Amino acid sequence: MKLNYITHACVLIEVGKLKILTDPWLVGPSWGGSLWHFPMHNFTPKNLPSPDIIYFSHGHDDHFNDQTIKKFPKNWFNKLIVAPNFKEKWWKSSLKPKFKNIKFLNHNEIFKINKDLNFQMFLNDKGHVDSSIKIQYKNKSCFLQTDNVMSIKEASRISKLGKINVAFMMPYLTGIFPAFYKMKKEEMIKLGKKKKNNSLKYCYDLVKSLKPDYLVPYASDVATLGKNFYANFIHNNNKKDFQKFIVAKKLETKSLILSPGDFIKFNENDDKIEKKISKYKFNLKEFNKFKKKNMLNYSKFQKKEMVLDKLEKKPVLNNFMYKIEKGMQKLSKFNFTVLFLIKHKNQKDSSFLINFNNKKIIEDMPLKKLYVPKLIIFTEFYKIANLVNKKYPMNFMTFHNGAITCQRDSKELSDNEYRFWSWIYNLSF
Repeated sequence: MKLNYITHACVLIEVGKLKILTDPWLVGPSWGGSLWHFPMHNFTPKNLPSPDIIYFSHGHDDHFNDQTIKKFPKNWFNKLIVAPNFKEKWWKSSLKPKFKNIKFLNHNEIFKINKDLNFQMFLNDKGHVDSSIKIQYKNKSCFLQTDNVMSIKEASRISKLGKINVAFMMPYLTGIFPAFYKMKKEEMIKLGKKKKNNSLKYCYDLVKSLKPDYLVPYASDVATLGKNFYANFIHNNNKKDFQKFIVAKKLETKSLILSPGDFIKFNENDDKIEKKISKYKFNLKEFNKFKKKNMLNYSKFQKKEMVLDKLEKKPVLNNFMYKIEKGMQKLSKFNFTVLFLIKHKNQKDSSFLINFNNKKIIEDMPLKKLYVPKLIIFTEFYKIANLVNKKYPMNFMTFHNGAITCQRDSKELSDNEYRFWSWIYNLSF
C-alpha cells in the first residue's frame, strides 16, 4: 500500500494494480474564492495517474470541487465512484449527472472491490453531512477522517473493528469564528488560541481512541488571500504544532507530516515503511511567497465574481429575501434577530432585518443604539448576486470562510445563533 499525498484531502492510494483517488480539489480556490491551496502544489487532473476508483467524502467544495471535476479527463467520468449514502437529495443529484458508475455506501457498510481490497464507510454520528472511510488491502489499512468531526465514542468503536496502520486526520477545527467576527485584535488572538487548544485536545482524544500506528495531519492545506490575509495567523493550521502536541503526549502513534508529492509505503510482510518526506515549511516567508504568487489569480477570480455587481439590486435582493422568508415559514418561532448589511460598489448600501420570533423581514433597517440585533452580517452585494444566481454549489455555506463578517451582541455562541446558522446553511437558493 503506497499513499501519495497530493494536497489538502487529496491522496492517491496505490494497492496492487489499482489506484484510488480521494477528494480531488486541485484547481483554483474553493468556498467562493475564500480558500486557496497552501502549501502550493503543481498537481492537476491531467498530470496525475488515471485512478480506478474515486472517493468523494462530502459536498463541501474543497472536497467535491466543480472546477476540478470540469478538468477531469473524459475517461475519469466512467470510473467507479465511492460515496457516502447521505439522505439529503442534493448529494445524489450533484453526483449522478456527472458520473456513470456510483456506489453509495451506508454507515458501517463494507464494500468488497476484490478478495484483497475493501472499503468501509462511516457517516458522522452527530448528524453532520460528513463521512470517513477505511481502506483495507490484505493486512494493511488506511483510515481517512476527512472533515468528519465524530464523537470520541464513535472513534473508539471504529478502532475495535480492526487495526489501523495509518490515519489521515484533520489537525484543527476551522470555521467562521473568531477571525471573521468583529472584535478587538487582542480578543481575536486570544479566542483563536483558545479554539486552537480545544482543537488539539479533541484531535488528541481522537488519535488516542483510533490508535493508528502512524498519523498524517491533512485536510488543512488552505490559506486566505486579499483583505482576509490576516486570518491565516488567527486560524493557524501549522501541522508542526499538532505534531509537537502529539509527541508531547507520548502516544505510541508516530506522526508524519507529508507535503504535496511526498509518500509513505507499507511493506506487505512486516511493519516497515518506505517514505519520502520533504521539509515542511509553514512560516511568514512562505506565506508571503504564496501571497505574491497568487495575487494575480485572486484578482482575476474576484473580478469574475464582481461582474454581477452591475445587476439591478432590487430583483436580486427580492429573490434573496423571498428564499429567506419562504424558508423561515417552515421554522418554529424562536427569539433571534439578524441584520444583514449589504455593501454596494456603485449603488446605495442595503439592509434588512430578519425576526425569527414574528417571522417578518424589515427592509432598510438602520443600525440604531435603541435596537441591537442578536447578530449583524456584513457582506457585499456581488456575493449575494452570485448566490441567488446559483454560482455557489454550497449555497450560503460558501460564505462560511471569509465571504461575510459578523458581529454578535454577546461573546458566546448562543443556541439560537447556532440554530440560525444550521438553518441558513441548509437553505437552498
